Amino acid sequence: MAFHPGETAILSVEVKDVSGFLDPDSITVSIFDPRNFQIVNEEAMTKDETGKYHYDLQPDSVIGKYEIIYTAVHGSRIVKERDFLVVEEL
Repeated sequence: MAFHPGETAILSVEVKDVSGFLDPDSITVSIFDPRNFQIVNEEAMTKDETGKYHYDLQPDSVIGKYEIIYTAVHGSRIVKERDFLVVEEL
């Protein structure tokens, strides 16, 4: 799904272990715009319920593919997941 400049993209992630949902010690998001400039640096995500988190992003006017990196920390384990968001002209 593509977004347009000025729209709010709700980035969501679910964290699970083998027994179901898990609340990590921390979960953050980092975002790079299409020029590879980091526009969000390890900001905490909002908890919706156990194991479910979101972050509201309002992309700037830079058109293209944004890279999103989620980082979950639980004890000594660090897990990263990468995703992408496309911003198109109206």
